[in-house]
Amino acid sequence: MRARDAWVMLAFAACGDESKAGSDAAADSSPDTAAETSADVSEGDGVPDAAPDAMTDADTSVTPDTSVELDTGPETFACSERPAVAPTSAFFVDISRASGIQLGNFLTDSPVPVPINDHSRLAFADLNGDGFDDIVAHSLFPNPQANVPFEHLVFLNNHDGTFSDHSSASGLRDIQAGFFAFGDLDNDGDLDCFAGLDAQDIPDGDHGVFINDGAAHFTRVANPGIKEPAVPGAVGNAVLADFDNDAILDLYLGVGQTSYAAKDFLFRGNGDGTFTNVTTRLAGNAVRQSNGSVTCDFDNDGDVDIVVSTYGVSTDKGHNLLWQNDGTGNFTEVAEAKGYAAQSTGNYWLASTGRGKDDEPNASSATWVGDNGFGVDCDDIDNDGFMDIFQTAISHPVSADYSRKWSDPTQVLMNRGPGADHAFENRFLELGLPFNEGDVDGAVVDFDNDGRLDLSLSRERKYESNYTKEDQKGWLGFWCMRPSQPFWSSFV
Repeated sequence: MRARDAWVMLAFAACGDESKAGSDAAADSSPDTAAETSADVSEGDGVPDAAPDAMTDADTSVTPDTSVELDTGPETFACSERPAVAPTSAFFVDISRASGIQLGNFLTDSPVPVPINDHSRLAFADLNGDGFDDIVAHSLFPNPQANVPFEHLVFLNNHDGTFSDHSSASGLRDIQAGFFAFGDLDNDGDLDCFAGLDAQDIPDGDHGVFINDGAAHFTRVANPGIKEPAVPGAVGNAVLADFDNDAILDLYLGVGQTSYAAKDFLFRGNGDGTFTNVTTRLAGNAVRQSNGSVTCDFDNDGDVDIVVSTYGVSTDKGHNLLWQNDGTGNFTEVAEAKGYAAQSTGNYWLASTGRGKDDEPNASSATWVGDNGFGVDCDDIDNDGFMDIFQTAISHPVSADYSRKWSDPTQVLMNRGPGADHAFENRFLELGLPFNEGDVDGAVVDFDNDGRLDLSLSRERKYESNYTKEDQKGWLGFWCMRPSQPFWSSFV
C-alpha cells in the first residue's frame, strides 16, 4: 500500500481472525495514557536540499544475527482473549469507502488548491465511552497560513466497522489549533482534550483545553492556565501523564517542530481542566526543536519518564532529550548519558561512513551530529522487560556536507537494562532494516497478531527519485518480527 493521494482518508481493518472488524475490540486509549502527538510531514533543516551521493542502491542490511471487562459508557462489551495467530496472506483490507469516513470530505480533484495534504494527522480515542475507539483527523498548519482554516473531523465508531460523522456536534471541528491530546483532565471518567497550536501568527489560533460531557461533546475551559505569553504558538507535540503520582494528569509541551527552537514546558494538572506552570522542574531544559514526544518508564522505577525527538542538526546538533523522573515530577535531562541524544555513527547509505558503521572522527558524545528527528515510540521491542525506543529521522546521504553525512538516520534503540544503567544501543543495522532518506512517523505495535511487536513507518516521497529499490521509495512501510529470532522482514 502506498501513501500517494494527499486527499485520501483511509481506514483499514486488520484481518486474521474470525471476528468482524470492531466486533470484539477493547478500547486501547485509557484516560491515563491516551494522547495523540503527530509530527508535521514538512521538512526544513535550514540547509538547501543537495543532491545525494551517487545512488548505487547499496545493500545496507546485514544478516540478522485476559479477558477485559469495560465498565464505562452507555453500553459495555465483554472482551475474550484470543490466541495470537500469524496471518498467511495479506491481512489489511481497505474499508475506507464502506466505513463512511470519506462521505462528504473526499475529493480526488479539488477545485480549490490545498496547500498541503489535508486531514493527514490521525488519532484514535474512545470519545463517548462506549468501549470502541473513534477517529479524529486534523488538517495541517500550512493550510491556515494560506487562509484555509484548521479543520478537525470526528467520526464515532458504530461498532461494526463503520463510522458516523460527529465533527460539528463534537465542538472540535473549527478549533484553530493543529493537534489534540486526549486524557481525563477532570477525573470524571471520560477523555477530555488539549488542543495545541503548532505554528505562529495563525488568525484566532490558540492553545486550549476542552472538557468532555461523556458523550463526545466538548466545551472550552475559559482559563486553563496554559495561555500565558511565555508559551509560543509553535507547540509541536504534547503528552498527558501523571508525572508526580497524585492521580491527576499533567501536561508536557514540546515546542518547536521543524521551524522554531525554544525550551519545552511542563504543567501540573489541577484536576479540573486547569494547569499550573512547573517548567522549573525540567532541570537542563535547553532550546530545541521538539518534534515528537512520548512517555514510558525507561528505567523501570515505577514513574513516568519523557522521550523527546528533536529536529534539525543546525539546532544544538539535533540532540534528542530524555527526561528522567525522580518520582515526584522533577526531571533531569539524561539523553547523552543514556545514549539517546545522538549516535557516534552516521548515514547508513554512504560508503564514506562505512554504511553507518564507522564512528564520527574527532568527536565525542557531546559533539556528535544528531538527527532530524520526527516520530518516536517507546515499547519493549525485544521482549526482555525493558522499554526500547523507535526513533524516525530524515538523513540525507551527502558526503560533501558534514552534518548530513554524520546525521543519524532512523534508529532502533534497545534498552540494555539495569546492568548498563538502562542505557540504549542502536541495533537498526543488526536487525536488517533498510535505510530510507525520508522516514517521518513511526509506531510500534503487533500488526499481524502473532504476539511479537512490529514497526511501521510513513515516508516523505520527495526523495524517492534518487533510488531504484522499493525499500528507498516513499511507501508506508511495515516490518514484522519473525518468529524464530529477533530480526525483521520488510513489506509494503
